[in-house]
Amino acid sequence: MNTPQRFFSGTGAPPAPIDVDHNLLVESLIQALETMAFLSADPPDDHPIPPGAGTPFRVSVSFHGPFRGMLQLDAPLALGETLATILFCGDPSDPEMAMHAEDSLSELGNVTCGLLLRKLSVLHGGHFELQVPKWAPEPASPDWNDLTAIPGTVALRVEGLPLLARVTECPTTGAF
Repeated sequence: MNTPQRFFSGTGAPPAPIDVDHNLLVESLIQALETMAFLSADPPDDHPIPPGAGTPFRVSVSFHGPFRGMLQLDAPLALGETLATILFCGDPSDPEMAMHAEDSLSELGNVTCGLLLRKLSVLHGGHFELQVPKWAPEPASPDWNDLTAIPGTVALRVEGLPLLARVTECPTTGAF
């Protein structure tokens, strides 16, 4: 597993959403969860963010090909701990699982983005390349309601915890 690079979100407006079919994004996210950890995702009810969900943790995976973009996932570290426990066949009470939470969420972003781009390459005719996932301890806004209001965001619940995803424009600076 590659170690993601740390970054901190700047202030200001979030990147503009890219017009990606939400169904493709949701399918890719569900497929990644089922393949990696045998977890299922449920659509949220009227209140997608349960009380006490914890601070949002953001993973971003940039890509380029027929167009440039970035997959962003926002989830509490508790979801990363759940993923780590399954991926590493650990004991949920083992404190080491918390140490793998960030890497596990990064891998979820990486797998989800790869699955999504495979579908988009068929639709757009071309090859995409991904960057190593980047993460921040919290997005520009630590308020879950602000994050669900970002255009293009899809919200799911996994093990009772929120998981938000969106595909946005990728900044023009960087390795690409």
